[in-house]
Amino acid sequence: MKKFHITCFEFVRSLLQENILLDPMFDIPGSDIVDVIIDQDTVRHQAPARYVTRPDDVPQEEDESSAGSGAIPEQQEISASR
Repeated sequence: MKKFHITCFEFVRSLLQENILLDPMFDIPGSDIVDVIIDQDTVRHQAPARYVTRPDDVPQEEDESSAGSGAIPEQQEISASR
């Protein structure tokens, strides 16, 4: 039974990576995106993943240095353009 659960998990993970997270995996590197929101509509292919970006007034260095302090900068939510 344990092997079945591992196999199911791997199958679901591969579906997520190949179908749902494919666009975000290519959109995020080098961008100001700090979070990706996946909801039911995204899973059902009725809406794209939504991206949360770093606000324009927060430089990247400041955002990264505040990660260890527990401070969370305000974030803006945008929809994917695909």
